[in-house]
Amino acid sequence: MLRVPSRYCWCGIYTRQSREPGGDFTSCEAQFEACFEFLRARFGEGWVHNGRRYDDEAETSESLDRPALSRLLADIDAGKVDRVVVYRLDRLSRDIADCTSLLQRLRDCGVPVTVVVSPELGISAEDTFVLNILASFAEFEREMIRERFADTRAALKRRGRRVAGVVPYGFEADPVTKQLVIEPREAHRVRKMFHWAAEGKTPTEIAEIVNRRRWRTKTRASKKTGQVRGGGHWTPR
Repeated sequence: MLRVPSRYCWCGIYTRQSREPGGDFTSCEAQFEACFEFLRARFGEGWVHNGRRYDDEAETSESLDRPALSRLLADIDAGKVDRVVVYRLDRLSRDIADCTSLLQRLRDCGVPVTVVVSPELGISAEDTFVLNILASFAEFEREMIRERFADTRAALKRRGRRVAGVVPYGFEADPVTKQLVIEPREAHRVRKMFHWAAEGKTPTEIAEIVNRRRWRTKTRASKKTGQVRGGGHWTPR
């Protein structure tokens, strides 16, 4: 039986993933579960999840202007979070300047950060130094990934191949050249969306219209597993 702590430390779990969710179980869900289990193991020390979710899905690490992070910071200012828990430090930021600024803000508020994969780090000067080193590595990794993508794009251009990821709505990929070709039914819908936007309708209003018409987002089948993704409701994003 768990001993009930005399003083709770309310912990906010922050998660982030750069890409749009591609399935039922997202990276944010995996991060949250790992952090939640980490907190359960420390319940006897008074560490308790505050019951709120701070999940930034499809949010880049290159900016601190993120919806869930803003909610987390607002809750910290309101005294609803005593400790921030993240799975890895790069979930906060891959930019050394942003990460340092964010850590300093949390430190000024008296809110420590716990990294699940490095739980031994605390708030001493040495720990702060190590956190800054980890942030530097995260930024270095981001720049290396960016360079690899740039090299790949350049190689594809030299071969006359399409430089892109998933096929956007309104198009299909030619099976031979991989170049984009217009998909007539989807293209008609795209034109309607742009027409509504030109009339002054907001993204939220447009999403409501297309969902009422039962238009669905693009479906994609995995070449490896055959799993079909997409086909969901439209959102303002």
